[in-house]
Amino acid sequence: MKKFLVLGLVLSLLMVANVAMAALPDDAIIIEAENAVKIPSNVRIVEKEGASGGKAIDADPNAIVEYEFEIPSPGNWYVWVRLFCPSGDADSLYIGIDGATPTPEDAKAPRRAARIYSAPGDSVNTNGESWNVWFWDAGMEKGATTYFRVRRGGPAKMYIIGRESGTLIDQILFTKDKDYNAEVDLQGGPAAK
Repeated sequence: MKKFLVLGLVLSLLMVANVAMAALPDDAIIIEAENAVKIPSNVRIVEKEGASGGKAIDADPNAIVEYEFEIPSPGNWYVWVRLFCPSGDADSLYIGIDGATPTPEDAKAPRRAARIYSAPGDSVNTNGESWNVWFWDAGMEKGATTYFRVRRGGPAKMYIIGRESGTLIDQILFTKDKDYNAEVDLQGGPAAK
């Protein structure tokens, strides 16, 4: 009997792991926020329960965190950012890629970038729900997805610009699948590959 319970538990864990793995598009690029190539002094790496690897970043307004990664091909790359927002005064950031056109572009950003913002209806921005949860967001409007028009594949430089202190950033996910919804498919949890 004990063997069957242990076997059942192991199989259940494997099925959950496979569901999480299957929830990612084949072309998904996942970047851990704390793995930047340039982190200025006005950006903090913080330990936070629920963050992938237990760590996230908190960037002061206009602080620029830089990343290097590979984009396999040109085209529209849709972005999802995993955030933790403690309040309506700490629920947004800017994100950009050198040489790529953000859609929609936020003209208020200090560099060419899109704004990721907890819009009404997001998992953290609904009546009666707590702000203090991890969630995936993809833009300014509920149902809208931010993307970058990338002209060529190969080495790329991405940057996050702090907009409101206290907005914790855990992971950034890029995919060419415009119908992919990380908030639904990953249910607020971290991406894994």
